[in-house]
Amino acid sequence: HRAAHHARPFDITLGRLGVFPESGPASVLWIGVQEGGIPLAALASSVEEELVGCGFAPENRVFVPHITVARIAVLKGVDPYRPLSHNTLDVTGRTQSIRQLVLYESRPVTTGARYSVMDRAVLGRPTG
Repeated sequence: HRAAHHARPFDITLGRLGVFPESGPASVLWIGVQEGGIPLAALASSVEEELVGCGFAPENRVFVPHITVARIAVLKGVDPYRPLSHNTLDVTGRTQSIRQLVLYESRPVTTGARYSVMDRAVLGRPTG
């Protein structure tokens, strides 16, 4: 809650679609953040600082502002999502308001992962 309390609501402008990894079968479909990446990165840094203070290991990758749209199971070389990353679906320039922080837990299951909301906090609102 402290990370959310110190952040103020902000907007992001969406960029291009992409996939991870950049080569080989895609495993993640994402949307880049064209504008608003600085406050998003600051919020991510604050959250990480709080989590490290709780005993979690720090992230070993540089934060890249993006929205994960889907995690993709690789099916024997079939890659139906890579064409989406080549402007088939253009969301560039659309704006999204960021007003709250939601903490999810990801648990592996046989079909991929199950996500559960662990906590929510409104940005800029003091905890009581």
